[in-house]
Amino acid sequence: MRSKITNVSVECSKEFCSEARGWLTSGGEVNMDIHLNRTLRNGLRTTITLLQLLEASGNRYQTLFSYDFDTCKTLREMMQSSLMKVWLRNVFKYGNLADRCPIKPAYYDIRNFQLESGSIPAYLPVGFYRVHDTNYYGRPKGKKRRFVATYVLDIKFY
Repeated sequence: MRSKITNVSVECSKEFCSEARGWLTSGGEVNMDIHLNRTLRNGLRTTITLLQLLEASGNRYQTLFSYDFDTCKTLREMMQSSLMKVWLRNVFKYGNLADRCPIKPAYYDIRNFQLESGSIPAYLPVGFYRVHDTNYYGRPKGKKRRFVATYVLDIKFY
């Protein structure tokens, strides 16, 4: 299966970032610049959600799956979930992202990122999807979350 990224958005709390932006190249690859101005320590959590666009509605999505995990622990254990391992290795290949905690203040970037065919689960049907990644401090189901950053990719699988 092939893919084309059709939209990217990045949002980062001013408490943690002085700059965060994302854009698509003319070839549909993702570029991101993130200037982290505060150390990210143990306790950082990530929620990654895969949503599928419902054809009939045009703007409604259904959640296919959502993983919430301790970011630092997951980086330490090198991704126990094979899908997470494949996706993260795919992302690390295109940038200078930190692969362990603490994540120190620095300029991080991703250049010309694209999903490789081996990183797309074979069970997903052709269609339009959204990958939503939110990073925060707090409890997974808690109301008092301290927002760090959100990254959203809209992707067409064909």
